[in-house]
Amino acid sequence: MNAMNGFDAHITDILKNNKGTALQYLLFDSSGEDLAYGNISLSDKERYDRDTVYGIASVTKSFVALSVMMLRKRGLLDTEDPVSKYIPEFTGKNMERPLLIRHLLTHTGGFYPLKRILLGEVAKKLGIQDSLESGLEYDPVIADTGTRMVAERLDDQKVHIALPGQKMSYCNDGYALLSEIVKRVSEKPSFASFIEDEIFMPLHMERSNLGFLRNSLDDDAALLRTYENGALTEDRDYIRDAFVLSGTGGIKSTVNDLKKYVLMYLHRGSELGLEGSLIDEMLIPRVLSSPGTQYCYGLEHYTAGDHEIYTHSGSLPGVSSAISFSYDQGTGLIMLSNTMGIPVSALSREFMTQLSEETDFPYDARFTGTYESGEDDDLEILAGDGTVLKKGNDMIKMRPSGKLSLRSPDDSLLLRFLENDQGSIYAVRYGSRIFRKN
Repeated sequence: MNAMNGFDAHITDILKNNKGTALQYLLFDSSGEDLAYGNISLSDKERYDRDTVYGIASVTKSFVALSVMMLRKRGLLDTEDPVSKYIPEFTGKNMERPLLIRHLLTHTGGFYPLKRILLGEVAKKLGIQDSLESGLEYDPVIADTGTRMVAERLDDQKVHIALPGQKMSYCNDGYALLSEIVKRVSEKPSFASFIEDEIFMPLHMERSNLGFLRNSLDDDAALLRTYENGALTEDRDYIRDAFVLSGTGGIKSTVNDLKKYVLMYLHRGSELGLEGSLIDEMLIPRVLSSPGTQYCYGLEHYTAGDHEIYTHSGSLPGVSSAISFSYDQGTGLIMLSNTMGIPVSALSREFMTQLSEETDFPYDARFTGTYESGEDDDLEILAGDGTVLKKGNDMIKMRPSGKLSLRSPDDSLLLRFLENDQGSIYAVRYGSRIFRKN
């Protein structure tokens, strides 16, 4: 695989330049076959493996968004519902229009950034200690107190960036409230309980959790490394920098477990018994988050060549994380490092972009057939000595440019094929229109 040439050496240089010492990555295809694995370590005391627990920081937000969509599918909430319906602690008293769940999902509530409310400080004031028997992630008093603190300070903002839904500005507090909505709507004792019962357990993510002390005591949990004000902190104090509500970035996981999670997306939710349409809706690009990148629900979307790629990264003290996947490539990618500030998001994008430039995709026989326009000439895909698009009297040679795409040799025409839950091709996108397959 050409994209892998020199990649480990490149990562080693980046670790050295950013004072990091360890990074793991795993590339795999949609069948679950590993295509490449890297385990780079510059320190003898940091020899990790695929079952080592890392914090994943804001990659947690994809789990929150997925949870919200699962509850919506069950009819327990609607993304058009006002947040105050489930979080009455938030009144919206200073907002010009209602704040809806979908605004929190896309970071378009209009709130300016705020410092983290730290779990450890709140627990100390409440006199609540972490333990293996009853971790802070399950404590109802912590959840209620944290929800009130987050809701009230958002409520108190009198000046906003824009009206809800108009502009994207990353808001950790929004996902904090979403995780509490998941808890309340599902009637689970905690957000952690929902994630464990509804996602971790069905996907057999046995090393993943939202805990703190359990990871501090785990011999195979990554050392948390952070440089602040020129000083290095190295420990396994998983509570020190934790948000008061876990939906912002509280999940800890492993390379092996995250592979199962990303495969669930590549399989369009099948491992969780979900319909592909639910995953499709979660992955709709909805708002510009940076040039060339749009935010969906809990994931970002960008294109590289003919390939659409979905991703999310995370960064906290002792954490740099990223997941990526592409249906066009049929691949998933995980990157985990235990040092804050390692540019894993940029590394992941660089790697997925290189993959998009490898054009040795086979022709998929499912493409062959006629596609109805309804207003113009139908399209016909012919396969013989070469792939040909027939439209009216035009015969255009095509080549596979991805697992679900064909492109003309002069690059002027791109066809994207749509797949249903049964694995059949049911339509094709031609320009700005979608034609149905006969």
